[in-house]
Amino acid sequence: MEQEIRQLAAAIQSAEAEAARERGDADALVSRMRESGTDLTERDNFAKIDEAYKRADAQRDAVAALRDQRARLLEIVGRQTAPATQTARTDPEQPRGLAHRFTNSPQFREMQGSGVLRASGARVNMPPVEDALSRNELRNGLRTRTTFDNSANIGSGLLVPDYTGDMIEQYVRKVRFLDVITIGDTDTDTVDWVVENPRTDSAAPAPYGTAVGESAYGFSHKQTTVQRIGHFVPATKGILMDAGQTHTLLSSRLVNGLQRQVEQQVLSGNGTAPNLLGVLSASGLNSQARGTDTRLDCAHKAITAVRVATQMEYDPTVICLSPQDYENLILDKQTTGNYTFGSPTDGKAPTIWGLVPVVSTLFQTGSPLVGDFKAACTMWLREGVTVSVSDQHMDFFLKGLVAIMAETRVAFAVQRPTAITQITGF
Repeated sequence: MEQEIRQLAAAIQSAEAEAARERGDADALVSRMRESGTDLTERDNFAKIDEAYKRADAQRDAVAALRDQRARLLEIVGRQTAPATQTARTDPEQPRGLAHRFTNSPQFREMQGSGVLRASGARVNMPPVEDALSRNELRNGLRTRTTFDNSANIGSGLLVPDYTGDMIEQYVRKVRFLDVITIGDTDTDTVDWVVENPRTDSAAPAPYGTAVGESAYGFSHKQTTVQRIGHFVPATKGILMDAGQTHTLLSSRLVNGLQRQVEQQVLSGNGTAPNLLGVLSASGLNSQARGTDTRLDCAHKAITAVRVATQMEYDPTVICLSPQDYENLILDKQTTGNYTFGSPTDGKAPTIWGLVPVVSTLFQTGSPLVGDFKAACTMWLREGVTVSVSDQHMDFFLKGLVAIMAETRVAFAVQRPTAITQITGF
């Protein structure tokens, strides 16, 4: 076993050197073509570049496979390996922060102690608890896993007796896409930035006595605005008296509903206020049609499209797929009948040309997205989640009901659209 481990270590070193050589050759090819004035987007030239990087990326995946094999051998012999770097955040435990902060806030305590929740005719109008969930907590991915549906019987559906056993909750989409974009803060209602227009570089050799060429550089001003996203749920006064049920409602339903709507807007908002301008509505994305290519070949051409469009400034890191598209890729087989991505019993999450797959029903089947989303996209948090309670809605005062509202304010922009490629016909 020790001999096999040493052999694998040598193989990894050799494969890494080969991967570096292949990548260097590909970069050199692009440099030579650019220096000679070759059109990199022309079909034959693009194919040459894609093939060169394809060899480098395949070698990079081979290195990853050898590392996994060596790690398994080390585990078998009882030797620890360094933990792999996580490519995406995992779901945290059910958050306590928002509900705990809300139910222990002075506003909530004052409302409980005032007696308005026990009095049949008292008005309920609690001031908002600002930043019940802070921008920092939102930015760090504080998420929950369930939703709440109370439409069948207003108010009473929220009451879950203590003696109730398991509750079968509705399935909802987990928030995944927000993990791969850049999330920052803003303290204003608009976010401005400057984009350089396509430049004209006219530098060329010129003898004295001959005018040199005139270059042209221009810049454009861009702006996005903060939008409000929120929702409320009807509840009885009894729920507000029971901090435990309020905790469940806030941390498991309202916040998650906000996060999923924000994610939906970030991907496909149409830009018409109060909607955000999402990725799919942004102009300037690269496009790659599958045509007669295999799915794997098409995915790599999408990678190359980003590399060419950004002059190798950005290298895609993620491929966003629907569950159906991911299945079509992962079930790909070689002519021998073996799975391309290895044995299904390995239990390893495969990469696709080095891309980390983000699988979600959020994405449209047949149209995966490939890109460096951290570089391409930014979401700015104007404020975290604000929670407030009031009976001033419809006839809630007469029915003894209250509305618990949660809202947040965010802005979003695709600042570098050429760092993303949308695949069609996948």
